[in-house]
Amino acid sequence: MTWAFGIQNLKPLDKLVLVSLADQANDEGLCHPSIDTLARMASTSVRSVKRSVAFLKGNGFLEVVHRSSQDGLKCPRFCSV
Repeated sequence: MTWAFGIQNLKPLDKLVLVSLADQANDEGLCHPSIDTLARMASTSVRSVKRSVAFLKGNGFLEVVHRSSQDGLKCPRFCSV
């Protein structure tokens, strides 16, 4: 998680979302918190988290891999890079 604190030139919300993802990540950098969970952790709206995740993904800070659960529902998985 400490690597996320060292990232410079991010807006405060983007950095908070990135740190929240890094906090949830395992040793391989994989995590899968819901958007709702991230919104609660960052004390912001779901819409703001979605924008932040899109920004972080578009700028190479994380990769979003979609997977299917056992019941066939799609579940996003965030992989920090």
